[in-house]
Amino acid sequence: MKKKTLFIVLFFAAAVATGVLRALPYNVEREAFVTTAAEGEVVLEKGIYSVRANYSENNYSVLVLEPEETDAVRTGFLFLLPEAQTVTGRIYVDGPSANVHFFVSAAYSDSDIRMEEIIFAYRRFATMCYAFLRTLFLFAFAYALFLFGRKWVVCGDRTTRLVMACCLLLVIGLSLPLFRDHLIGGHDTRFHIHRIEAVGEGMRNGYFPVYLYTGWFHDFGYPLGVYYGNLYLYPFALLYEAGFPLWSCFRALLICVNAATVFISYRCFRRISGNPLTGLFCCLLYSGAVWYLSSIYTSNTPGASLAMAFLPLIVTGFYDLIREEYREGVRFLIAGFTGVIQTHVITLMMSVLFATLFCLLHWRIFTRPARIKSILKAAACTAAVNLGFLVPFLDYMNRYRDIGAYHYYADSIQENGVTFPQLFSPVYNVRGLIRYQTMPDGASEMPQTAGIALWCVFALALVLLIRYRRSLRIVPYIRSLLLLSLLSIFMTTMYFPYRWIMQHLPAVYAVIAKSIQFQARYLAVSCVLLCTLAALCMPVLTERFGQSKTGYLICAGIALLSLIQSGVFIGQYIATDDPASTFVAYTGANYDGYTDNLYVKSGADMMVKNTAVEDAGHLVEVGDVRRSGFSFTGEIRNPTGETQLLAFPVWAYYGYRAYGLAGGTKEMWDVVENPVFRASVPVPAGFEGEVQLEWQKPLYWLLAEITSVSAVAVLLYRGRAREKSNADAA
Repeated sequence: MKKKTLFIVLFFAAAVATGVLRALPYNVEREAFVTTAAEGEVVLEKGIYSVRANYSENNYSVLVLEPEETDAVRTGFLFLLPEAQTVTGRIYVDGPSANVHFFVSAAYSDSDIRMEEIIFAYRRFATMCYAFLRTLFLFAFAYALFLFGRKWVVCGDRTTRLVMACCLLLVIGLSLPLFRDHLIGGHDTRFHIHRIEAVGEGMRNGYFPVYLYTGWFHDFGYPLGVYYGNLYLYPFALLYEAGFPLWSCFRALLICVNAATVFISYRCFRRISGNPLTGLFCCLLYSGAVWYLSSIYTSNTPGASLAMAFLPLIVTGFYDLIREEYREGVRFLIAGFTGVIQTHVITLMMSVLFATLFCLLHWRIFTRPARIKSILKAAACTAAVNLGFLVPFLDYMNRYRDIGAYHYYADSIQENGVTFPQLFSPVYNVRGLIRYQTMPDGASEMPQTAGIALWCVFALALVLLIRYRRSLRIVPYIRSLLLLSLLSIFMTTMYFPYRWIMQHLPAVYAVIAKSIQFQARYLAVSCVLLCTLAALCMPVLTERFGQSKTGYLICAGIALLSLIQSGVFIGQYIATDDPASTFVAYTGANYDGYTDNLYVKSGADMMVKNTAVEDAGHLVEVGDVRRSGFSFTGEIRNPTGETQLLAFPVWAYYGYRAYGLAGGTKEMWDVVENPVFRASVPVPAGFEGEVQLEWQKPLYWLLAEITSVSAVAVLLYRGRAREKSNADAA
C-alpha cells in the first residue's frame, strides 16, 4: 500500500474512531417528559429532544419554549394553528443540562386552547449521529485544508497560488453573514428552509424522490417536489434527519451555493478569456454582483442563486462551439442546462430564450452541420439526464392547468418592473421588498440592479467596440453580447412594452413574462452576459494599453468598485441582523401561512379544518385509520344501499391508488376528487372490510428516473474512458 493511501486510511480511521467515542456517551435511555399542562418547566440533559404538542384550539396561539440559559439551548416557539391538532419541533441542549420554561401565548383575546399533551422525548439516534458527523466534518475540513496547503506548496506558479487564495477568500467573504450562531432571514427563508425539512420527512416516510410534501397545508400533500427541483436539497435534508439543526443545514446550503458560484464562474471565465487573472476578475464581478447577493440574501432563494452558478457553463458551451471545440462545448452545455433545470425552471426559460436569440444573431455560424449536430446532441443528452424531473413536471403541468402558477400573473406585469433610477442607483434597502408588493420609493425597495461595477463593464465594452470595430476579430460577439445585455436590462424595467405584447402577441407574452413573476429576474441574464463581455474585453484592454498600464488600472478600479459594492451590501445586511433562531423549532406541520399557493389546484380548500376520513353524509362507519406519509389503512362499513364517496385528508393529485379488502379478496377502486379537491373513494353499497389509499408514482415516472440514472452513468463512463484514452495517448 502506498504511503499516501495509508495516510488517508489512518487519518479517516482516526476520525471515525474519534466520532464514535464522541457519540457513545449519548447512547443512553432517557424517559420522556409528558405533561397536560399549558405551562411548566422541564429539565433536559445535553442532547437533542423532540417536542410534540397535541391540542385543540379555535384561534391562533404560540407554544413558547424559553430556556433559562440561552447560550446553552437552541430552540424557539411552535405555532399552534386552529386547523391542526399536532405540532412538533426540536430542542438542542449544548450544556450539561438546561431548564426550559414552556407556556402558551394566545395571539387573540378570544383564543380557547385545550392542551391535551406535550411530550419532550430524547432522540438518542439523532444525538449520536449529530455528535459523530460533527467530529467527522471537523476531520474532513482539516484534511481539506491540508490538501489546499499541500497544493499551495507544490504549485510553483505564483499566479495559480494567487488565484487559489483569492477564490477561497472570496467564498469566505461572500459567506460572512452565514458564519454566525443563527440564521439571518430573508423574503423566502421560511419557504425554502421548510423544503429541506419536507424532503427529509419524505425520505423518512420511504419516498424517493420526494414529490409530495407532508406537513404543508395540514398534510394534504403539496406537490412542490414535482414543480421544484429537489436534487440539491437531498444532502442537506439527510443532515437534518441525522440531527443537525434546520437553520444550520440551510446555512450550509447557502455556503455551498457561494462556493459553487465562485469556482464555476472562475473556471468558465478563465476558459473564455484564456487568462487566470482575467478569470478571477470576472469571477469577482459575477459573484459580487448586487443582483446575485440580493438573490441569495435579500430574497434567500437558494434555487435561483444556484442557477446563476450554472449560467456561465452555458455561455462557455456556446463559446466552445464557436471555437470548434465541439466535444467540450457539448459537455459544458449538458452540465449548465442540467444544473439550471434541477435548480430553477424560471431561469431555464430565460436561458433558453437568450441562447436562442444568440444563435439567431449568429445564424451563419450555428447553422453549420457540425454545430447543429453538437447542439442536438447536447439537447438530447440534457433531456435524457433530466427525464426523471421533466416527465413528472410536464405531466402535472398538463393535468393541472388551473393551478395558481398559470393565472397568478395572467394580467400584465408592466407596473412591477424596475425604474431607471433603481437600475443604476447604488441606494437601496437590502431588506426591502419589491415594487408590486409595496409601491414605495426606489430607495426603500430591495436591490434590483446588477451593480455599478457591471455597468462600468458595459460602458467599457461599448467604447472598445466603437474604437476597435474594424480591427478586432471578436467584434461580432462583443456587439451581440452588448445587444443582448441591453435587451435583458430593458426587459427588467417597467418601460418594456409588456402590456402591448400581452394584448397583441399573447404567445410571446406567455414565454417572456407570464411565468417570470417579476421582471427583475432578467438581471441574472444581464450579469452573466456582462461578465462574459468582461472576459472578452479585458484581455484586449490590457493588451492595447499594456505599456501605459492604463488597462490594468481600469481593471483594478472596476475590481475595487465591485469589492466595495459587495462589501457595503454584506455590511448592511449584517447590520440588520435579527436572530431567527426560531427556524429550528416550528415545523412544516403548520406550514400553510408561508407558501405562495402557486401549485394548488383551483377549487382546493386550503383551510380545511376537518382532517377526518368521512363521507359527506356521515353514513359510512369508519374505524381507526392509520396513516403513514400518504398511505392510509382503516376498517370501514357502508350500511347503506348506495355507493358513498369517502373523502381522505389529502388532495387528489394524480398517483393515488385505492383498494378494498373484504372476504379475502382485494379489489382496486377508483380515486376521484370531491368538490374541494380531496382524494375520495367510492365505497360500494354494503361493503364491510378494510380500505387502503396510497400514493404511488406512475410507472412511466419510474422509467424516466431509471433513464436519467442510466444516462448519467453512461456519460460519466464515456468521459472517464475518453480521459484515460487521452492520457495513454499522451
